[in-house]
Amino acid sequence: MVNILIVDDERDIRDLLSDALKDEHYNVFTANNVSSAITALEQNDFHVVILDIWLEGQNMDGIGLLRTIKKQYPSVPVIMISGHANTEIAVQTIKLGAYDFIEKPFKTSRLLILVKRALEMRQLLDVTSSLQQPYLKDPILMGNSKAILEIRDFIRNNSLSNSRILIRGEMGVGKGVFARTIHQHSKRKEGHFIHFVARSKVHNRNLELSEVANSNNALLKANEGTLFIDEISNLDLHTQKSLLGVLRSGKIGNQVFDGRILASTSKDLKKLAEEGLFLEDLFSRLSTTTLLIPPLRERKQDIKPLSEHFFQFLAQELHIKHIEVADSIYSAILAHDWPGNIRQLKNTIERLLILAIRNGSSQIDLSMLEGEMLSVADETYSRLSASMEIVNQNYRDARTDFEKKYLTVQLLRFGGNVSKTAEFIGLDRTALHKKLKFMKLHKYVS
Repeated sequence: MVNILIVDDERDIRDLLSDALKDEHYNVFTANNVSSAITALEQNDFHVVILDIWLEGQNMDGIGLLRTIKKQYPSVPVIMISGHANTEIAVQTIKLGAYDFIEKPFKTSRLLILVKRALEMRQLLDVTSSLQQPYLKDPILMGNSKAILEIRDFIRNNSLSNSRILIRGEMGVGKGVFARTIHQHSKRKEGHFIHFVARSKVHNRNLELSEVANSNNALLKANEGTLFIDEISNLDLHTQKSLLGVLRSGKIGNQVFDGRILASTSKDLKKLAEEGLFLEDLFSRLSTTTLLIPPLRERKQDIKPLSEHFFQFLAQELHIKHIEVADSIYSAILAHDWPGNIRQLKNTIERLLILAIRNGSSQIDLSMLEGEMLSVADETYSRLSASMEIVNQNYRDARTDFEKKYLTVQLLRFGGNVSKTAEFIGLDRTALHKKLKFMKLHKYVS
């Protein structure tokens, strides 16, 4: 969804522009003064800002706000509007980084054209930036699934802001690594990244006081840097109140706190807040921006590149000069659900490599699998082996038979989920439904 911010102190202008942009299916935010505009910018990711030069009764005019936007959000195009400006002011705004300038009264059709062109420019800048950003090479961000592409966009758009971020996801998805990646590409990257692991809730008064002291110490160390609170749902209420006090006052005791806070959770904080187990105000302040990391089973496309990286990286760590990984291993890895996510995948690959060292083998194959992974692999391959019958068929029958078996295996892999299967095999969901109906494979659809 494209987010557009309109900043104008005239309500009629805000309403007119808002209605026109909503008709084009844009997501529209409005602000009638500088402070509300700055708040909106801090809490949301905008693709375009439409800004009035003259904002009456403000401590900063539109040009001042333009300077702020271009300094803090340089990739966001700003379209300036005014009914009392001359050519000199128009040129000044362009020099300050405005995308374009339009005088009131103006035709909404012309403004919509400018918005479209500004969005095209923003998209081009994003593509160029993504090609240059080193963090896209980080192993945790490997893959081409829709989910990981959206996460890359999120990191690109939110690393430079100072907003708090709540990172949600199951255990083992790499929430801590994502938090560190955000810090490494933020304005605070020269400051400390403090990883504070919240211990399970305690009910002993002395332990609670100790946890408060530990959290305050972590906050002090993270001043001018980033504090990452790992599994924040584990904080006892006493420590939660202490942290909330820091967020409200901006101080730790008598010392000003100027650090960014990132937090992670594998639990539903909103539900915990409703049950009185987590402070609602603290949840509200921490979840200004939320990043959801899907489990591996929901982004199967990313599993192979991650596996290839772990095999290569861990082989070097274990001083293995040469190792061959059978294709059947990758197929078995893809067929597994990975309830422990990336952590479990990495641990499994490390175990396979250690087993290869013990066996004096330079190859990883199916004989080295065990437990649930082996049973899944056996089921998959027993179905695939039947496809050998195609050698005795003509081309048309063989193609149909192979396609039917292929779709059956893919549906089984994704638990009968048509949307995920369609995304993985690169087929339109509607087209896949038609094929399944034609081939009478709907019995495999959940």
